[in-house]
Amino acid sequence: MILPFAGLEVLLLSYFVYRVSARTYQQEILYFESEHVRVEGGTSYPAWSFTFERQDTEIVIANPRHSLSPASVTIDSPRQSLRVGEMLNREDIQQLTEVIRTSGIAYRITGKTLIHALEAFDTGGPTS
Repeated sequence: MILPFAGLEVLLLSYFVYRVSARTYQQEILYFESEHVRVEGGTSYPAWSFTFERQDTEIVIANPRHSLSPASVTIDSPRQSLRVGEMLNREDIQQLTEVIRTSGIAYRITGKTLIHALEAFDTGGPTS
């Protein structure tokens, strides 16, 4: 009775392992050019691309409500809006915001972190 479902379990496990593996290779590349801001994304090659006029574009960095969550980054223009870096962790989002701050493009920071928590893990090394 259980044997027919074993194949189904292996099939579902294989499918979800494949999906997670494929998402880990997802990438987005931001180009800050003199006239445009371009975003390309895909896995092994650019599968999609968005171009924004630099003079009409603003990047919105929204602080998270919880201190352990990453901020969100959205590229806004009058014609379109695109959220970038959704798969990044907190440290990578901080690096992205530093790149944005030094790029010379208009940006603003919104929101406020309301819930402050202790760090989840102590990274100070072994304790005696």
